[in-house]
Amino acid sequence: VLDNTPVKFTLDETHQTISVTKENTRIPGIPNIPFTPDLPTVILPETPMASKIVKEETEMTKLPKTGDTTFNGGLGLLLFTLSTGGLVLLRKK
Repeated sequence: VLDNTPVKFTLDETHQTISVTKENTRIPGIPNIPFTPDLPTVILPETPMASKIVKEETEMTKLPKTGDTTFNGGLGLLLFTLSTGGLVLLRKK
C-alpha cells in the first residue's frame, strides 16, 4: 500500500532551511509462485574427428639465429662503459 498522506510543515522566520524527505516506494511482495528461469536450448556438439598422431622427427631442424649474440652484446656493453668512463674523466678535469 502506498503512503498518500500529505507532508505537513510550517515556515517561519526562525528556521531558514527546511529539508523534507518522504519516500513513496512500494515494498515488493513475496510471489505465490516462485520464478523459474527459462532454460536455454541444449546444443549437442558435433561428432569429434579422429585425432592425428604427430610423429617426432629424428632429426631436429635448426632455426636461424636472430638478434644479438653474446659476443655482440658484450662488445656493446664494453664500448658503452668506455665511453661513459671517458666522459666522466673529461668532466672532472
